[in-house]
Amino acid sequence: MRVDSDLVSSKVRTPSTRRGEKTRGKLLERAVLAFTREGFHATSVASICRAARVANGSFYQYFPDKLAVFTALVDRLRDSFRRTLQGARGIAETGARVFSFFDEAGPAFQVFREAEFLEVPHPRGTFYDEAAARLGDALDVDEATAWGVFGALIMAALHFGVWENRPVPDPTRGELLEVIARGIADRHDDRWRDLSFPDRRMAEMAGGPAGRAEETRRALVAAARRLFARQGYAATRISQITDAAGVGLGTFYGHFPAKRDLLDHLVEGIRLEMRQWVGAVAGSGAGAAAARGGGRSDRLDVGRAPWPPGMAAPDPRFAPGPGPDPLEAERLTFLAFMAFIRHHGDVYRIVREAEFAEPDIGRRYYHGIHADRIAFLSRAQALGRVRAGNPSVQAAFLMGVEALAGLRWVIWGEASRQPPAALRATLRLMFNGLAAG
Repeated sequence: MRVDSDLVSSKVRTPSTRRGEKTRGKLLERAVLAFTREGFHATSVASICRAARVANGSFYQYFPDKLAVFTALVDRLRDSFRRTLQGARGIAETGARVFSFFDEAGPAFQVFREAEFLEVPHPRGTFYDEAAARLGDALDVDEATAWGVFGALIMAALHFGVWENRPVPDPTRGELLEVIARGIADRHDDRWRDLSFPDRRMAEMAGGPAGRAEETRRALVAAARRLFARQGYAATRISQITDAAGVGLGTFYGHFPAKRDLLDHLVEGIRLEMRQWVGAVAGSGAGAAAARGGGRSDRLDVGRAPWPPGMAAPDPRFAPGPGPDPLEAERLTFLAFMAFIRHHGDVYRIVREAEFAEPDIGRRYYHGIHADRIAFLSRAQALGRVRAGNPSVQAAFLMGVEALAGLRWVIWGEASRQPPAALRATLRLMFNGLAAG
């Protein structure tokens, strides 16, 4: 996704007076809210100034353009994390500090995530690499394990800090840190050493026979998928989608009221496609249970202190039946997920952008996956193969570890060299936690 050429950043002026520092700080705070609400591209310098009650001319005394504001926010986030972890040791202290960081960062962290889709310094180099290294030092663990821990903490922060704009509840903090420390296995398990699995490539989900109207709808979805993956959702116009699908502009509105509705349809299709892929690999365990479909209700009431409230509940029909050992199914699920995004990196990028471009759509995607994992873990606990605890917290832990592993080794350009040691370290964390180190 390109940033307009007139937004190229130059040197930012440092305020020389207390009043100037206050004005600059106010501009940064209002920019966070504007970027969170509207996204980078839809936010203007004028809108930031109006929110901060600062004249447009005053803005340019501190920043040459809005890209410079964005970069300053990323720098501030990185510096804050560095200070937060200074001198931290052990998962209890380190986890508490990271939660405090996310409490204070709030919407700023979601703004930062948008940098993945802008021509600005990549968030991996400006934040993630350093953050994971500092976590590794604080926990005395290898790099892959540190990335996994960070992914689990980010998943909690994403839901509460970004989607609900509130701190992670204390019970959830304690339960999540416990899972990070001990893993999900009910006892020490070393099957994480095994990286073998049937790499079965799945055909794209095309559905059954289609009439002319359905063929047109599928063509629109396929064209949008290609364009969103290549140039981003925000930068794609409806006219480009219809041109790529070979239909007239008016035809689009016969199938989707707006571009957002097409994105919603596409993201839900991606979730079902991933279910099908994982189900083919993991057999009749976690994947196959998910592949049978899912339903939603308004509330979640699984285990103690459900994480998070208001999430889609798993339909009891999808609880796993007889099949592979639950931990074996979980091992296969992780490897299948990594294979899926290696073969379908385009869809992963679409879902990632949906998280901030259309937060409701991104949230529903993760809630659906989370509900499936809760059903699987609840049954696995009943079988005595997964440690007793809150299955919704355990599910969030697994999803966070997997999500950041996917970014680290696939999406961020390292798909050709996923080191076996790193994959094993990630599985070891999932099964046995930091105690296995």
